[in-house]
Amino acid sequence: MEEAIRQFQVKELMTLSKNSPVFRFPAHHYLFGFAALTFLFAVLLNGVRGAVSHPESLVVALMVVQYTLVAYGLGLVGMFGVYKLIDAIIDKKTDGNAPVR
Repeated sequence: MEEAIRQFQVKELMTLSKNSPVFRFPAHHYLFGFAALTFLFAVLLNGVRGAVSHPESLVVALMVVQYTLVAYGLGLVGMFGVYKLIDAIIDKKTDGNAPVR
């Protein structure tokens, strides 16, 4: 009985490996969501910064946080492009057996 189960498991694994590519690339669309959130928070901080005039150190701190969020958002959008480029390179090296999404 155990031998039959082992053989079935081996056959099942072999059919799975034949019918599916080695690499499965995620689409990385979550990066756009994270970027949108950071840009949204930056816009909200811009409104808060416009409403606050004193103390000056608070205005500067809000501005620093706002620009940091914008930089992170741009970095996340850039990482999407980098990931797509790496996925395309891997796909090319694997002779197109891995789907690029």
